Amino acid sequence: MEKVIMLARANIRKSKGQSVILAALFLISSMMLNVGLTVLLGFGSFMDRTAVELNASEASFAIPMALYTEEVKQYLANETMELQQYSALVANMKYAWDGEQIEKFVSFNSKSEPRGLTQWKLVGESLPETQDAIYVPYVYKVLGGYSLGDALILEGKGKTYHFTVAGYFENIYNDRMTTVDGYLVPEKRYLELSGDMTEYAAIYANGVANRLKVESALINMTGAALVDDSSFITSIDYPTVKASRTQMAVIMSAMMLVFTAVIAIVCLLVIRFRISNSIEEDMPKIGSLQSIGYTSRQITLSMAAQYGMIALVSSLAGTIPAYLTLPLVGDVFAQQSGLLWEPGFEPLLNIATVGALTIIVVAVAWLAALKIRRINPVAALRGGIATHSFKRNYIPLEKTRLPLTPAMSLKSALQGFRQSATMFAILVAVSFTAVIAVVLYYNAAVDLSAFAKVPGFEKSNAAIIITPEQDPDAIKAEVLAHNDVWKAQYLDARSVTVDGIDVSVVVMEDYSVRETNNAYTGVFPRYGNEIAISGLLSGKLGKRVGDEVLVGENNLPYLITGLTQGMDSDTYITTDGIKKLAPDYQRQQLQIYLNKGTDAAAFTLEMEKQFEGRITFAVDGDKGFADGVSGFASIMSMVGIAILFVAAAVIILVLYFVIGSAIIRKRRELGIQKAIGYTTANLMNQISLGFLTPILLGAAAGCFLGAISTNLLMSVGMAPMGVVKAGFIINAPWVAAAGVCIVVLAYLTSILITWRIRKISAYSLVTE
Repeated sequence: MEKVIMLARANIRKSKGQSVILAALFLISSMMLNVGLTVLLGFGSFMDRTAVELNASEASFAIPMALYTEEVKQYLANETMELQQYSALVANMKYAWDGEQIEKFVSFNSKSEPRGLTQWKLVGESLPETQDAIYVPYVYKVLGGYSLGDALILEGKGKTYHFTVAGYFENIYNDRMTTVDGYLVPEKRYLELSGDMTEYAAIYANGVANRLKVESALINMTGAALVDDSSFITSIDYPTVKASRTQMAVIMSAMMLVFTAVIAIVCLLVIRFRISNSIEEDMPKIGSLQSIGYTSRQITLSMAAQYGMIALVSSLAGTIPAYLTLPLVGDVFAQQSGLLWEPGFEPLLNIATVGALTIIVVAVAWLAALKIRRINPVAALRGGIATHSFKRNYIPLEKTRLPLTPAMSLKSALQGFRQSATMFAILVAVSFTAVIAVVLYYNAAVDLSAFAKVPGFEKSNAAIIITPEQDPDAIKAEVLAHNDVWKAQYLDARSVTVDGIDVSVVVMEDYSVRETNNAYTGVFPRYGNEIAISGLLSGKLGKRVGDEVLVGENNLPYLITGLTQGMDSDTYITTDGIKKLAPDYQRQQLQIYLNKGTDAAAFTLEMEKQFEGRITFAVDGDKGFADGVSGFASIMSMVGIAILFVAAAVIILVLYFVIGSAIIRKRRELGIQKAIGYTTANLMNQISLGFLTPILLGAAAGCFLGAISTNLLMSVGMAPMGVVKAGFIINAPWVAAAGVCIVVLAYLTSILITWRIRKISAYSLVTE
């Protein structure tokens, strides 16, 4: 074995430049694999550990204190195994967020109130507590643009409230990522605010059999309705919170792993190409080694050991930048999750990734080097038949009409078919991932409309919530009479049971006017006895289109007309259908669609003035949508940019490796060509153009495959979110531009690499 290692080390020393390139590729693969696996396996479990640390409850309910009667308390006690209630103040407030004014529900809690269930903890540094101190969720730091000591000004209820950011905290439920923005203030300030805001009972409970059922029962029991900005009952559970705060990180880490696999495949293709070439180039050397006593098995093992050592060392080195990158990745994911994630040392994971990469490389190198066993020493010493070619001459130079340099390039590409095929496969793989990255970036930074269509949101520019005593038809007619409005429709949500499972149901009178068609099988309901359910709920119930489900407490039969993508609690029913289940149903939320170019914020203010006293409030749909997807979009765009940079680096490294190897192999031939009159520029173009054909074909094929496969891959990745058919926009000009950039980058890189030909001369070949 000592001879094998000695020979492997000698081979590495002989080809230092190529060994460095391979090491760089393996380092990138190891880094991305470690980062991707750490996020995939550690981020979700980190939130679970945080929930345990903070003793987070299984569910949370918010009930106005005025409705928190003894009857409600008794009902909750019967429906839960463990229950704790805290006080909170709730109001609809306007405040600055990342340089813009937004409006959102906020809640205030006393910092000194003792907690058992669902505790909070300060993260990072904090300032000494003062009378105007306020402690905000950690996401305010990473996404909202707030630093310690900054002023937080809240406007609502006709008053302005001034605070100073004194620290950041983590809490599973009181975070803008899931429900309202929760704040902590000193006890004295809390008492001052209590006279201006509505007091709520924040209920945290364990052992809740069906959270939606309990919420529905509480609404029916108390008669709660959204008649002002702080008199409603809402609830959420831990699985929903965890999904909303960690699923995007998991999806993006899965995308990183896919790209890592592509880089690993590229590395293996390069290794196989290099071994095949080295066997042909070093045929006399192999014969010499065999003649002095090395067996074919030892020579084969030395090649496997050569690349195995490179993979082992570079993969181990790749864990270092992985640990340096993970804090940056944690900061990026904090923008969407609101969690301060500080990844720890994962030695077992690192050992597993390094071991897996090394074993795969050794296996591929061993298989590629097996052809040595078929070479006998005499044939090897004679150079095999490398000096003779019995292949057909497809481009005889004496007959071709092409200019000499392109003809020589094409001839070289055809003669080196294996090399061209390898380059083609590598460009296909890299272009494929580059197109996916471009699509991610385009949908996250240029056109965000897919974020509404993919999960099935019905996005409108604005919305108003009317008070129960008003006439919905009269208000709709007034809204439609506005010059900036081209459509308006009522869209409400209720809770019902479907085959005993409590779900939220979307109610519309006519689904044909719906802008977002997220029914991937069948159609939306049209009549009072029809219903559409999500694909996830369909799987749970074992029902398909055409089957019947029992809906509501009276188990009324409804026909399934379609399956939709979205969360498993999403179902769709008509106005007539909901009235059969809830005769007291009243239309309340009017979705408003504005003409292109209309300022939704200004329109919202106009609606509040026009319908003052007749509506609860108006909502800027454009702003709300932008705020809601900002965390997801920022992560997706960053991942897309990172993948593009890595793809460019891989292209440069691979071309350097392959073209550098070709120049070394053709050194004598290039010197002879210079001696007979070829210039350095001629030879540079000849070699670069020889690689241009597989580069062009590979980039075109990779871009095409990426364009048709991106939505399929994203559908698989987003399946846990209920997405069956991802509808990300595939912008053809952007995809084509990506392909052109790849070809240009590859050609310019090849030109720069072939610049070393200037040092080759016939004289140096003679005197060497």
